[in-house]
Amino acid sequence: MPDAPAQGDARTHDPDALLREFVADRDAPCPACRYNLRNLTADRCPECGLPLTLRVGLADPAWGAYIAALVGFSVGLGFCSIVGAWGLVEAFFRHGVGRAIGFLPLVLGVLACGAGTAFLLKRRHAFIKWAPSARKGFAVLAWLAGIGFPFLFWAMIVR
Repeated sequence: MPDAPAQGDARTHDPDALLREFVADRDAPCPACRYNLRNLTADRCPECGLPLTLRVGLADPAWGAYIAALVGFSVGLGFCSIVGAWGLVEAFFRHGVGRAIGFLPLVLGVLACGAGTAFLLKRRHAFIKWAPSARKGFAVLAWLAGIGFPFLFWAMIVR
């Protein structure tokens, strides 16, 4: 392991120098345009001109399960909200309250998927710290809720 720079070393206070040193002998793509930054001479990508910075990131960012769960809940929330609102108005004004009970799965879907979406948006950093199996399980649960409530609605309406 190389020695740490001395306390007075200019590299410890110049982030641009650290960036150039990092890409001096390795292939590293620009995050925006994928241009190879090997032997970079400035703190901007020579291809797209965007500013660059050297950062520390997680080895396993776990955003895949987070996005999958968020999309699953959002699909259910969107479908249940739109079809549920239309159906409840239609049921109340044309068919009476008796027909409106068939829309109960959509109301429950709005509540469940809305709560799941709110949880993910508010607690995303806590979600990332969960074990990988728990994150994947929650994403599966999100999709089961997002698809399950509309199918339950369909089963009650079609009968």
